[in-house]
Amino acid sequence: MVPLKETIKLVVKLNMTKIKYLIVVLIVMCLSACQQKNNEKKYEKIQSLPFGSIKPTGWISNQIVRDLDIGITGKFNEISNTVSHELFVNSNRRSDTKYNGLKGWWSGEHEGYWKDAVLRGAFLTDHGIYKKRATQWVNDILTNLDDSGYIGIYEKENRYNHKGENGELWTKSRIIMPLLAYYEYTNDKKVLDAVEKSVKLTISHYNNKTAWTKGEGGVSHGIGYFEILEWLYRLTRNPLYTKFSEKLYADFCQAELRDDDLKTKNLINV
Repeated sequence: MVPLKETIKLVVKLNMTKIKYLIVVLIVMCLSACQQKNNEKKYEKIQSLPFGSIKPTGWISNQIVRDLDIGITGKFNEISNTVSHELFVNSNRRSDTKYNGLKGWWSGEHEGYWKDAVLRGAFLTDHGIYKKRATQWVNDILTNLDDSGYIGIYEKENRYNHKGENGELWTKSRIIMPLLAYYEYTNDKKVLDAVEKSVKLTISHYNNKTAWTKGEGGVSHGIGYFEILEWLYRLTRNPLYTKFSEKLYADFCQAELRDDDLKTKNLINV
């Protein structure tokens, strides 16, 4: 048998070991909690830098200028006429009609892509010719808005009134991206005001109905509109944009769509 004295020493030793272990665990937990709290504080302060805060130099800048001057970026309208219809000025498309064999919204997305690329490249490299051209595009869109403030490709009777596939949200998002980039670079308040008016118009039409009508392609492409809502919230801190984002995403998750990989049930099914 182990003497009582030795047994007591062993128990004390074991207890001290547990106490030390417990102390170490508590210290780690406290440090982790403090670190998490600090990270949360840091995260609250993290903001996306406004467009133009960081500019390319050297070969990257030279490449962008070259793409504008002699490359596909600046000359795409000479390669394809799908970017040349000025759809966001004319707003004369119908979602149930094909144009030259193409779906009505395709040229809208092409025009948005192209103008975004040209505008950003021009301002990032201070390219005088294309900055002037991009500024004219912005002014043309704003000058031709009707009283509702609608920014989009569709004629009045067809807006927000689609029976199937449409590019309403998608094409809006592609042209509003360069408009917001232009606002951040120039601080031209009328551009932000115009975008906000247009987005609030869209929200008013989809607050009590879904934007995700049955169809293919163009319907699910509308997820691009979340970029606009996030950007506007970052600029204004207006909770209207986050609230509508939640509603829009809830509708998206319930809709019958071809491209459904971003639905919650599929995101968590890994």
